[in-house]
Amino acid sequence: MIYLISDFHFGHENILRFERHQFHSIAEHDQAILDLWKKSIFTDDIVYFLGDFGTLNDENTEVFRNLSGKKIMLVGNHDVKAKSYYALRYRFDEVIDTPMFLCKRIVLSHEPIKVNDDVHGHLHNAKLNLPNYINANIHELNYQFLPLKKAQDKLGGIKKCSTRFMEEWYAPYYQFDKKQD
Repeated sequence: MIYLISDFHFGHENILRFERHQFHSIAEHDQAILDLWKKSIFTDDIVYFLGDFGTLNDENTEVFRNLSGKKIMLVGNHDVKAKSYYALRYRFDEVIDTPMFLCKRIVLSHEPIKVNDDVHGHLHNAKLNLPNYINANIHELNYQFLPLKKAQDKLGGIKKCSTRFMEEWYAPYYQFDKKQD
């Protein structure tokens, strides 16, 4: 299966004060996320992590490196190290620093972007009041991974936004060919 999730914020003490009040320490927080991965993700699964990973101590780094599944990371605003750092230290199979189309209608990003259908992270204690956006922040997902199928079902049931011809952003740049007789 393919799963989506974001905003682990490993090692970030402030996240406990900001939104994750159920944890008494950052060590408990980090361990809960690692345990969730262990029980939820299996060898053939793929996880798209949508940014704001944080930092693990050496012991937990080794645990994360050996977790099941293919791990693909989209860099978030708090992921300030080089892409190679996340690939080498945490064994992400791919590290991507731009939004990406996952399938025909779904774009994955860290921060919400203006597209028809977006699964993103970044927002804490918030959701966009728009039907075609899904916040994959682990806290907003109630500490569960979001199956891609569930995102597709939700977004696929929404009528695709339609832009009329001359409302396209690139309309002022059209260069029409002269009609040949």
